[in-house]
Amino acid sequence: MSLRVRLNLLITLLFVSLFICSSFYIIANARNTVHREVESTANLALQLIQIAITTASLDSDRQLQLLESLSRLDETRHLHIDIRNPTEILVPVDDFGLLNDSKAPAWFARLVQPPPTEVRRWLYNPVIPPTGIVIRADPTDEIDENWDEVRGTLVFLLAFIILANILVYIAIGRYLAPIDTILNGLAGIEKGDYEGELPRFRLPELDRIG
Repeated sequence: MSLRVRLNLLITLLFVSLFICSSFYIIANARNTVHREVESTANLALQLIQIAITTASLDSDRQLQLLESLSRLDETRHLHIDIRNPTEILVPVDDFGLLNDSKAPAWFARLVQPPPTEVRRWLYNPVIPPTGIVIRADPTDEIDENWDEVRGTLVFLLAFIILANILVYIAIGRYLAPIDTILNGLAGIEKGDYEGELPRFRLPELDRIG
């Protein structure tokens, strides 16, 4: 194996190690971001519901309508809301499958998916029975957003590594090219040609050898 190939292989291994370490760091950061986002969204939704219940008129019908409207917010990102009372589900919500509609690859979703987040609270009001609110976090949207960012970063890193590796391979070949000239000169001396003269080389070490 030539010196050029060995040097290029060593540099390639260094770039691959850098890419793997960067990937682990990026994915770990994405997992933490997803977890914080869905947890904070669930807690914020619960606080808003509590404020809405507290400030609403003391009218049980209106409060129930408010709760039903909140539970039907299908467009709410990251959330699925159940409204319950102690004896029955007032507004049933079908069980949802996490990540069923995710656009991210399954391997990425598994790596960044946070632990199940579920917030349960009971709200007490004089005019209606105790109301239970179950907020379940769905990280699908956040995972998709992080996948778009991570994919762009990983593609950029991979393209940079490939381009840098090609440039390094060309540069090493260019700077080591005089070695062939030196070897040809030595071969000429071996055959009795003592009049050959080598050109000057750009690298000081190779120039001295020449």
